[in-house]
Amino acid sequence: PSDITPTGDLEDQIVIREPTPNHLIQGGKVIVSGLAKPSEESMLAELVSSDGTVVGFQQVFLTPTPDGSYVPFAFEIPYQVDKGTWVRLEISENGIRIPGIEHLSSVEVYLSP
Repeated sequence: PSDITPTGDLEDQIVIREPTPNHLIQGGKVIVSGLAKPSEESMLAELVSSDGTVVGFQQVFLTPTPDGSYVPFAFEIPYQVDKGTWVRLEISENGIRIPGIEHLSSVEVYLSP
């Protein structure tokens, strides 16, 4: 049998509390809230359709705590769709030492115009 040794802290770095999965959202903006343990000062939130089109985005600025604890966040993402569309809300943080996404959390929601 394989031995698996977990590395470091296994808690989610980004926790999305709102919106909940499979939630219907109307009115042209998505209200997002949750908790993050940011290692940098900015994160990117995007609404991505199944074909890869970004229908809304917002840059989020958070100040990391000295002890590395969770920081609450809340913001709105404006969006524009012509018809009902399933999208994935993705909140990501890029790494500085190693280029690319360091942390990512997502939830699927249904947007209506």
